[in-house]
Order: sequence, then C-alpha cells, then structure tokens
Amino acid sequence: MSLEKLLVKVSFKPEKDVISAEVGGKSPVDLRLSDQSIAPLELALISLGACAALDAYKLLSIRGGFVDQVDVEVLMERSDINGEKRVGKVELSFSIKASRIGKREAEEVISQAIKKYCSVGAIFRE
Repeated sequence: MSLEKLLVKVSFKPEKDVISAEVGGKSPVDLRLSDQSIAPLELALISLGACAALDAYKLLSIRGGFVDQVDVEVLMERSDINGEKRVGKVELSFSIKASRIGKREAEEVISQAIKKYCSVGAIFRE
C-alpha cells in the first residue's frame, strides 16, 4: 500500500468575497462568490461529475473506443432534518458520444469508473 498526500490550501477573504484555492503548488484559482454564486457543495458535485467523466473517458479509450464527448448530470437529494441539512441520494446520468464501443460495454465501464476509479465518488459513498 502506498500513501499519497495532496495538499490543498483554501483561503476565504470576506472583504473581497473570494475563495482562493491552491493545489500542490499550482497557481491559485479564485472563485468570486458574488459573481459565480456557486456554493461549496455545488463545487463538490462538479468535482464528482468531472471525476466520473474523466475516468469513464480514460477507460473507454483504453478499451478502444473513440470518445468525442462525455456528459454527466449529477442530481443530489438533500433533506432538512430539524434545521440540519444532509446530503441524501446522489445520482449520475451519462451521455456519451463515441464509436467502436457498445452500450453494454459503456455501461460496464461507467460502473467501474464510478465504483473503482473515481476518488471523488469514494468520498460521497462514505
């Protein structure tokens, strides 16, 4: 077993209404909250969709598919129990434009991508 550490530095600057994030020494990414109106949970769902799409693309390509596009819709159910908001079910729907790969094989690959390879998916399963 090998251990990998990934350092993400996040800074919230209320006076500028900005969240700044730096990953592994790369250039920081700024998210201006008033302009984007994207909440942190929404960013997590975007990350889940991106992770699933990239892993599906990689696996389909390895199997010889020519992939033009992978679209993922992420639908989350959230409940409010006595003022406490909880994430419930999260569903992913895929639409893939590709050749040289059948529907059944694509479904199998997508299932593997989500269950075995998508590290962001593992966070949501916990």
